[in-house]
Amino acid sequence: MKLLKMIALLAVCQYANIAWSQTFEDSAEIEQIDEVVISATRQGMARNAVARQIEILNSKKLAELQGANLADAVQLSGKAFIQKSQLGGGSVVLRGFEASRVLMVIDGVRVNNATYRAGHLQDLVTFDQFALDRMELLFGGGSSMYGSDALGGVIYLKTKTANFTDSLEIKPSANFRFATAGNNTTANIGLTITSPRATLLFSGTLNDYGDLTMGSKPFSDIDTFGYRTKYAGNINGKDTALINNRPRKQVGTAYQQMDYMLKGMFKTKSGIVHGFNLNTSLSSSVPRYDRLKIIQGGQPRFAEWEYKPQNRYMASYFAEKKGLDYSHKMIAAFQRTEVARVDRRFKSPIRNIASDKVNMYTLNYDYTKKLNQLINLMAGGEIAVNTVNSKGYIENIENFTKIDGPSRYADSTTFTTSYSAYAGINGNIPKYKLYYTASARLTAYGLKANFTEQSQRKLAETQTNINNIAPSVDAGLTYLLAKNLQIKLAVQSAFRNPNVDDVTKLFESRPGRNIAIPNNNVNPERTFTGELSAVYSTKRANIEMGGYYTHINNLMVNQARGDSMMFNGTLTPVFRVVNAAGGFIQGAFANAQVQVFKGLYANASLTLTHGRYQLQGSNNFVPLDHIPPTFGKLGLKYIIKNMDFTAFMIFNGIKKNSEYSTSGEDNMEDAPGGAPNGFTPAWQTYHIAAHFKVSDNINIWANLDNILDLAYRPFSSGISAPGRNLSLTLRYAF
Repeated sequence: MKLLKMIALLAVCQYANIAWSQTFEDSAEIEQIDEVVISATRQGMARNAVARQIEILNSKKLAELQGANLADAVQLSGKAFIQKSQLGGGSVVLRGFEASRVLMVIDGVRVNNATYRAGHLQDLVTFDQFALDRMELLFGGGSSMYGSDALGGVIYLKTKTANFTDSLEIKPSANFRFATAGNNTTANIGLTITSPRATLLFSGTLNDYGDLTMGSKPFSDIDTFGYRTKYAGNINGKDTALINNRPRKQVGTAYQQMDYMLKGMFKTKSGIVHGFNLNTSLSSSVPRYDRLKIIQGGQPRFAEWEYKPQNRYMASYFAEKKGLDYSHKMIAAFQRTEVARVDRRFKSPIRNIASDKVNMYTLNYDYTKKLNQLINLMAGGEIAVNTVNSKGYIENIENFTKIDGPSRYADSTTFTTSYSAYAGINGNIPKYKLYYTASARLTAYGLKANFTEQSQRKLAETQTNINNIAPSVDAGLTYLLAKNLQIKLAVQSAFRNPNVDDVTKLFESRPGRNIAIPNNNVNPERTFTGELSAVYSTKRANIEMGGYYTHINNLMVNQARGDSMMFNGTLTPVFRVVNAAGGFIQGAFANAQVQVFKGLYANASLTLTHGRYQLQGSNNFVPLDHIPPTFGKLGLKYIIKNMDFTAFMIFNGIKKNSEYSTSGEDNMEDAPGGAPNGFTPAWQTYHIAAHFKVSDNINIWANLDNILDLAYRPFSSGISAPGRNLSLTLRYAF
């Protein structure tokens, strides 16, 4: 019924637009169907030729949203759902898939490495929004262009580029932002140097995030839900439970992050463009708030639980040659992530440290050729190699001794290899008013991991060795049914190979309740998706509605083995990842942007998702994890001269108790009521924003988010959202 009401509303907007279409000419805020998108084909394609749902957040939109980080910007856009376990996090959900089932790509290079977990993944916040030209969300299977992991979609990050100019130009820039909900301060500086044959771009950002304050108006029947009444402190060298006199202040969320990017290009006389990109994200200790807030017997459960460090490094080089009807592009990249998980129980002298370092080497080649007026050829390949160094330590903070302890993953030789090739065609057949695209990829994958004697004290396994070959296909048709009205049909198959996190992990996900152990016999997950949508687009309106169905095979689930083992002094049930289920996800989406009259624009978005899976040997379908409640956004924007004003509402529907997955990934214990009776009530937040262009060089943004100071926690999250929050940004650009 809600979907029918939304469709009716969009139809009214469409009718109104037809009536007004001859009156107003300003259409700056309406998305253009001929805008070039990169994520669909790797090399760029007009949006109206892509038969898939794609959402774009360009640098202008990111500036307007003023998210504290990139994940917050996505949340405020209403385009995708975000889960958070701590302030230094933000896990994107695309069509009911999350974490390692959504692929991140930066400038054509895959980001997902061998340790990306299937639960909740917080790596998006390590990318600096000030360094981005745009962020594209490609929904649905994306394996034919990008390989493994793209079950729910692809998050494509395109960094800013300094283009060649006729003469030498030097342009500095600076951004300063302050937000009240966490006393957050952000400072960014940038510099671009351009010339006829060489360019250089630098961006550096320092973020200082304070402890986040939640809202005061409860959205549940529990007035004090989410309050932080006690926290672990240290007095005279001893753990002490301290009283929080400001319980809405979520003590234990503050951290700092620094992001840098240096990017350059130069052009040879032969016309080949060479370029490099160095970008780094460094953080202080990032507290794991969902663990630190646990109170047992009136005392904090943990004195420490943090990511220390959470660092990411990337260096890439590309060479590109373009002609009138062809292009060649090669990208070689190295990426390194360093993550250590540090925890210590309250009043315990024992600190557990699990340190993981991953090196990823990738080589991509992409080729395009216009064969004739109707057919464009695209082809290429990728090599990706991951090496994982996982170590564990046990440290005594009283006598300063440190010994080897259990690692999170296999603690000896661990690596993965992936070799893939793809080919496809796309084009336009004007006679039939038809755009088409079709592509296929074949991927050969291998994983090898060895366990040392330290792990063998707890495990019978000594080695994990997996090899498989996975095909994937993608096809789409876009048909101009009537003037300004397109019908789009797309089908995709996608896959996710088992990685180091899936099959080599020795990890206590819930102390005393679940210990995950390695498994040597896991196959790729596979999905098959069909999508149908319609787009009505003019200069003064863009309205899109669609639906999809995804069938899932070989779903990896964490399943009890039927026995228990001693781990950290507690007899704990043993679980492992197995291909023991199949399922489906279906949903619908609607987006609209309409010019009401000159200078005034309305926009709306709505996303509905429903997912179920069935264990082998069972006759019952049960809720799939990571399925968000209904969510969306309604907004108005008014532009006058050098100013614009925005008002919008973000809403989430109810997540009933019966819709929570029993896997534990939905974190019912963090919902109002707690496990086993918790649920997430529906909520709505209201926001206003203003932008002032003071001069050609100076811009000011002022946003007031969560105006009513609602105290709420998004579904599956372990931290409450910010309360009323005033954000101010000053930007100077030469």
